[in-house]
Order: sequence, then structure tokens, then C-alpha cells
Amino acid sequence: MIGFLTPYMAAIKSVLMVLIFVAGFALSSHLSGKKIGVLNEELGGYKETISSMSALITQQNDGISSLRRLAAERDLRTQQAIEEARRLQSGAEETARAILAKRPPSGVDGCTAASNEFDAELRQERRVK
Repeated sequence: MIGFLTPYMAAIKSVLMVLIFVAGFALSSHLSGKKIGVLNEELGGYKETISSMSALITQQNDGISSLRRLAAERDLRTQQAIEEARRLQSGAEETARAILAKRPPSGVDGCTAASNEFDAELRQERRVK
């Protein structure tokens, strides 16, 4: 009797192994299918996040470009103002040298004469008489 059981036992073991394999495959497919679905949902969320971040980055880059353009314009205006100030300064220095080069009349205090000359120059600049 033991001889009859051995081939049947081998067949039963083979069937059990196939059933276990199929059950394992079905279970892993089911679990991985759920994982793939969850991962696809997460991927969709990441794609939305990337799109919004891309739009934000584009907006920030536009803002930076605008700030750079404004800074360049401000630098140009600053350089123009500096050149204008230098031009006016050189004219004022020439006027001051001319005033200092004048000699006060004899017998007149030098400080009083210089003060009167500068006051006259200020009146002339401001056109006040």
C-alpha cells in the first residue's frame, strides 16, 4: 500500500505547490496593483506640484529680470546725476577761484571783503537783488 501512496503523494504535493504558487502570484499581483495605483496617484500629485512650482519659478525669474532692468536704469540715472553734479561743481570751483583771486581794496578787512564778494555771488546765482 505504501507503494500506491507515493505516486499519489507526489501528485498531491505538486498540486499543492502549484496552488501555493498561484495564490502567491495572485496576492502579489493584487498588492502590487494597489501599490501601483497609489504610486500613480502620488505621481499625479507630484506632476501638479511641479507645474505650480514651474509657474512660480517663471514668475520669480520675470520679477528678477524686472528688478535687474530697474537697477540698470537707476544706475544710469545715478551716473547722469553724478556727471551733472561734477559739471556744476567745476563751475562753482571756477567761480570760487575767481572770487578768491580778487584782491580787496587797501584798507578793507580781507574777511569782510570776501564775505561781501560771496554774498554778491549768491545774490547773482539766486537772482536776488
